[in-house]
Amino acid sequence: MYINSLQRLTIFSFLPSSPITTLVRSYLKSFDVNFNIFNHFDVSEYAHINLTSVEKEFRNLGIASELWRRSVTLCKEKNISVISSLCTCPETQKIASNLGFKEVQRKHYVELQGENPTVNFSRKPSPKEFAAEMILDLSSDLSGAN
Repeated sequence: MYINSLQRLTIFSFLPSSPITTLVRSYLKSFDVNFNIFNHFDVSEYAHINLTSVEKEFRNLGIASELWRRSVTLCKEKNISVISSLCTCPETQKIASNLGFKEVQRKHYVELQGENPTVNFSRKPSPKEFAAEMILDLSSDLSGAN
């Protein structure tokens, strides 16, 4: 997770750099152009949950959900009123939705393959597979705590 602001404070960030991850990340940067969180929520900073991944043998134990819950709690403690995430798989989209995140835009992976034919997914993406930018607005939670 990192804080997006004029001074960009990184709390924790790990960016894998495989060729496909790098390509997908650059593709998803267009989300920032289409939806400006600073302007939309009138904030000077917001948190961003960058990547959630759990080793296969430890999945379905609630680990990713707990990481997300703790991230939300940390943001509340730091009085950060908006959290964003680019959820790139159905599992993180569900976790985010269960915590109150709302989808603000999406991009289907077949679009990525169409825009860049050199993309080599391990399998052909389904038209139903997409990345979603999801936002949690904590402003009402924080204003009620003051």
